[in-house]
Amino acid sequence: MYLVEGRSGCATKLDIGEHTYAQVLADDVLGRGKIDLIVATMNGNVFAFATESVVSDKHPLRAAPAYTSRQAGQAGLLREGYHGVAISAQSREALLDCSGQEVEVEYTIVDERSKVRLTKGKGKGAAAAASSDLGALVPPRYEVSFFFAGELVQQRVHLLPGVYCASLPTGAVPRYTTLEVRLLNEHGQLFTDETVAGLNVHFYRIIKYLVAGPFLLMAALLLLLQTQPRALPS
Repeated sequence: MYLVEGRSGCATKLDIGEHTYAQVLADDVLGRGKIDLIVATMNGNVFAFATESVVSDKHPLRAAPAYTSRQAGQAGLLREGYHGVAISAQSREALLDCSGQEVEVEYTIVDERSKVRLTKGKGKGAAAAASSDLGALVPPRYEVSFFFAGELVQQRVHLLPGVYCASLPTGAVPRYTTLEVRLLNEHGQLFTDETVAGLNVHFYRIIKYLVAGPFLLMAALLLLLQTQPRALPS
């Protein structure tokens, strides 16, 4: 496997000892907030190579996951600044330990396809006009679905890209799970982003205050009564 530094062009060879013809996939598969490289070999082995990129350098749309849907057609595409959906960093951190009946999830729909079409359509003749009008007959449509452990919990439709917020039910069972956000555009292309979620896993923190609360209140009342001055008998 060759690692090429884009700015300098320097290449580093990593010998894994086996032959591979599959595409190297990049995504945060280890849950560290950093890019990991997945390599499958001809012997049937799968290797995960962790990188040491800074967390702030890792953006969900910078990853290149493997898509299983035939309609996706986006395998290996780095979508940052072009098209896709991404959960915000604040929501990722909040989802690690959330409590209550609902949790707020902020997500961003990115779509710069219109700018690319206009740039490509600046030529001459009918071909340029057709290129600039490509996709104009099909208005943008973004169907966003939210899944906890593969279970659909909410679905909504947007007509414009931008930053949105969704209130998702956490369920009655405390658990660690995975939140997956799926975006299906007007052409049937699928984009996903996911993160780890801890739903009401620390509910006992509230229970201990409910148990200790009455005792603390009673102790405070007793101390207050003892400190009040008493009238001397006549």
